[in-house]
Amino acid sequence: MSTKQSFEKIARNTWLAGLGSIETSIELISKSIDNAQKQSTQLYNELLTQGTQIQSKINDTTGGMTSKGKSLFKTDANHSHEQKLEKLNAKVEQLTKIVDDLIEKKAEQAPVRKAATVKKAAPKRTSARKAAVTTNKTSESKSAAPKPK
Repeated sequence: MSTKQSFEKIARNTWLAGLGSIETSIELISKSIDNAQKQSTQLYNELLTQGTQIQSKINDTTGGMTSKGKSLFKTDANHSHEQKLEKLNAKVEQLTKIVDDLIEKKAEQAPVRKAATVKKAAPKRTSARKAAVTTNKTSESKSAAPKPK
């Protein structure tokens, strides 16, 4: 066998090994993808089941809260927003009238105070220090005045 033939044989075998490697890789990748799809489908179904259970719990909880809220505020779901607003305005007017009445009653019940007699204020006393300062200032101003010639 010549070197050329030997070289061609090695090249051909390398080529075939590469093709075999590619085919094996494709098969492994295909199996991995199939396995990943199965696992992701299983995971998705598990999460879907858990989400459904959680949503059911939330609906049960909020349903109870909604009914408690409705009973607390005595609201009717069939009333429109305008009707609800009119009811609230009427309630506010009613409460305002009650507050006004209470203020008037309180004012009527308050004892009438007699007008205080006005006393004459006593003259202010000046302190000894202030009097001394005033005396010093007047004596200084007299001494600072120019003497007649």
